[in-house]
Amino acid sequence: MNNRNFLSGDIHGGHARAGIVVEKEDGNLQLDESTFRVINSKENTDLDDVLTNSFDTVRDNFDGEIDGVSVSVASPVGGISNVLNPANTACLKAAVKEGGPCDLQAILQKRYETRSEVAAVLNDLQGEAAGLAGMGALGTPAPKHFILENGGTGYGGARTQNGRTNAAEPGHVKINSSGPFEPICGCGQTGCAEAYLGSDAVADRVIQVCRAKMIKIPEIDPNIFADQEAKKGTEWAVKHLREVANIWGGLWRDILQQFPGYEKILVTGSYLRAVIEIPDFLEEVRETLKESSFPEAFSNIPIEPAPMPGIDGHPVAPMIGAADLLRQHLDALKSE
Repeated sequence: MNNRNFLSGDIHGGHARAGIVVEKEDGNLQLDESTFRVINSKENTDLDDVLTNSFDTVRDNFDGEIDGVSVSVASPVGGISNVLNPANTACLKAAVKEGGPCDLQAILQKRYETRSEVAAVLNDLQGEAAGLAGMGALGTPAPKHFILENGGTGYGGARTQNGRTNAAEPGHVKINSSGPFEPICGCGQTGCAEAYLGSDAVADRVIQVCRAKMIKIPEIDPNIFADQEAKKGTEWAVKHLREVANIWGGLWRDILQQFPGYEKILVTGSYLRAVIEIPDFLEEVRETLKESSFPEAFSNIPIEPAPMPGIDGHPVAPMIGAADLLRQHLDALKSE
């Protein structure tokens, strides 16, 4: 095997990270930690500056040849090229021209000289799912069919079938009829799952419930307060948590109905990782999963926190996954 080196990274709301991902003899991918670079890009609207201080720095300090460039971004992506709607990433949002996407693939291919002359751009959760499998974090062999769900400020996901990972946008599945009093999603529509399940939306619900019951919320995150009360068995908090769990369970049930072969559900995102550890939440999810054509199989599917391999708290799976999907793309081009 001719081992390959990929200049890879991820760009999202708070940081831009880059490094060299190396293809090992066994086919697994590994980040060369000596090349790892991270910068704060939260308020930086200049994409050129962000690339200069992350990707360029890694390239300039690497002595070997680079086979391709890859990046995962916190945005829907068209093909492996166009960044479509990077709502929370300042440099990419500024690069997306009104009425059209940002062709980040073309920018990278023009900027970096590589042996393949190919770059790939993909969604961050697609990168994370592919990266966890590609670096061996899910076991060897990795499961061929699994779901990755992110429940934080927003709601996103990825689906892996037969070892191939694709991005998903479950947060914009309509779960309620549109009406004048429906919560408005960040995409501007009403009725989206994210408008009910994003951590800010759930916190707003906690505030409404507590206000109606004249309960004073301490100076902490309302979701943390609700979780603490649910763990103590407080009636209103348990009811609230089960209502949220019922929505999650219904969405996962519908995903499993479409492809019953999924082996497990992996969750990430600060909110979702926290609540699946609460028995009432997980019990309600499993009860909802029973309302399906395969009640026993679905209700017993493993639901686990996704591993979070990283360096100094910075996740590396999205970088490795971006490199893995670029590798698959290059191999497919070679076989044509």
